[in-house]
Amino acid sequence: IWKYDATKIKWQKKPIELSIDMPFEKFLSEFIPMSDKGTPVYFVHCGCGVVYALNKNKIFRHDHSFYHLNQFGGAYFMDEGEPRIYGGYGLFTSKNIITRYDTIEKEWFVIEYNNPPSPGVKNIIKRNKKNYFVLDGFQGFYSQYKVFKDLWRYNVEMKKWTNLGRVNPTILGKQIELNYENSQIQDNLYACFPNMIIVYEIGRA
Repeated sequence: IWKYDATKIKWQKKPIELSIDMPFEKFLSEFIPMSDKGTPVYFVHCGCGVVYALNKNKIFRHDHSFYHLNQFGGAYFMDEGEPRIYGGYGLFTSKNIITRYDTIEKEWFVIEYNNPPSPGVKNIIKRNKKNYFVLDGFQGFYSQYKVFKDLWRYNVEMKKWTNLGRVNPTILGKQIELNYENSQIQDNLYACFPNMIIVYEIGRA
């Protein structure tokens, strides 16, 4: 495992002990690394459920759960030191739920809400103060394919979803036609296209 020491401006290579029940290549392809300041690195299965953790130089099974196979393509993010997932697809249906991994109970729970957005996959989600902002994503396949055009806000305290309006249609057109990557750097979200970078200014909503 490689670790970057910011104080020494130096990469360090250390051996790692694996306590996993699958080939390491399979582990790398199916588990999503997630961490926040002061937390271990969690490795969450791409369909939700099973969680591994990295502590010192050992990766081991952390959860008391199972393979949910229920939120493939969901938006994976950290909040309050916990891995969380919004949306996704599994068991023949798209989802519009937010699940949270309780690191003490080592189980998954659904966060309460009302009037949520339409179920979908590949959404972008961002935390800003007391709100989550959700945009982008799609639903269905082939002739039933539908790209979402709305920006939604979820108030964490009120547990309420609110539709804030439409995303710039020129951006949506490019997202359908081109392959692109979304990333979050500090408080900003970016969509990276071959010849441009678009900034989502959703924190002001």
